[in-house]
Amino acid sequence: MFSDIYNLTGPVGILLIILAVAACFLAIYGASYILYSLMYFRNFIRNLRRIPENAERLVKSNEFCHITLLTLKRLLSRKEITAENIRQETGFLFNIRLRKLFGVLTCLKVISVISPLCGLLGTVLGMLDVFQALAQSTGVDAGLLSKGISEALTTTVMGLVIAIPALIVYYLLNLWLRSVNGMILERISIHADELLSDPVLRTRQAEMLQKLSFSGADA
Repeated sequence: MFSDIYNLTGPVGILLIILAVAACFLAIYGASYILYSLMYFRNFIRNLRRIPENAERLVKSNEFCHITLLTLKRLLSRKEITAENIRQETGFLFNIRLRKLFGVLTCLKVISVISPLCGLLGTVLGMLDVFQALAQSTGVDAGLLSKGISEALTTTVMGLVIAIPALIVYYLLNLWLRSVNGMILERISIHADELLSDPVLRTRQAEMLQKLSFSGADA
């Protein structure tokens, strides 16, 4: 199979297949990562007044829960809890804790950019071969010429077929992450108002969060 593809598209075609496989893997990894994290996070974020008993496990196994609880811990250590503080803490922790996922998305976008360029390169190389063959032949065979051009354009089509879905998935996953970020901001903002109006709850949660161990440079 690969020999047939190589004969049709050259080394650029093999490169495009590798990019397609990589794009599929990155897309599946990114989507499954977010989906798996949200399975536990949705129930957790609905009620921040009651920190669950398994909070320690959630902190270690779920990055969204880690971000939420560490944001609360940092906010409770401040004298003032403002909307700006919440945005800063959440944004900082999102960039730190999800850097691997953001790296996956960056690679996905890079693939969406270079795939059509590689396809165009394959087409240009294919057209050069066609014109070299024409220069060496004594007559012009229209059928052979059209076949050569068709084969040369195959890599451009392959590049676009890879790039368009990869770019769509990139933006969809980014949009998904933004919605999660917005959900965390909204719930923490509501909970912050509850903490400000209930000093007892604030003290109790501050003590509970101090007992949790947050690993990493952001802790």
